[in-house]
Amino acid sequence: MKVGSFVPEQDGRVLYAIAGDDCSLHYDLESLTPKQQADRRENRILTCALSGQTAENLTSRQAIAVFRHDALSGILPESLLEGATQSELMDSIRYLLFPNFAPWAGSQSQITYRYRPIDSNPNTCVMDLYFLDRFPEGTPRPPDAGTVCLDFDDGFAEVSCLGGLAAIFDQDANNLPEVQRGLIASHCGTVITAEYQECRIRHFHQTLDHYLEDEFSSCKL
Repeated sequence: MKVGSFVPEQDGRVLYAIAGDDCSLHYDLESLTPKQQADRRENRILTCALSGQTAENLTSRQAIAVFRHDALSGILPESLLEGATQSELMDSIRYLLFPNFAPWAGSQSQITYRYRPIDSNPNTCVMDLYFLDRFPEGTPRPPDAGTVCLDFDDGFAEVSCLGGLAAIFDQDANNLPEVQRGLIASHCGTVITAEYQECRIRHFHQTLDHYLEDEFSSCKL
């Protein structure tokens, strides 16, 4: 069995096919359906033509970056695109501006989160989602988008303008009640976080404790 991605043949570390309506994570190159074989041939020809490289020298990330560059060419200034890295063109990188502002970086549509407390209740908050898109240089600024408000039990799927992102937000939101219950279920009275994957959570609370300790120290004076 030979495992790889649609463009070009690579090993099992390649996770995503870049085009075609049959984008399984891994597949057996020796047992593709005729439709999959046709998609794979067309994608190889297209991406190689766009990048000016041969299939042997083209990686999946390079091919995806070519598509992203082409899609953004009518929106971003050429001077900005020329210096953009592959990561900036295709990856989504989330930052946290302490304490409650989280912007996503990159050249795609920018999703930005903001969290606000509701009174002094630690079990609820207001979560704001901002979608920031560029518009072509030299064209009139489009009107601001309207605000959509959802209550606690409303689903993101009710907001048609979210498109495919609605299912992702609903999936995350459906996990939140269980996560919240788990936070206060520990018999040892503390939250246990993963050593690497949840280090940002740990760092956030360490930073918060630092600010609170300074505030309490000044009050004692």
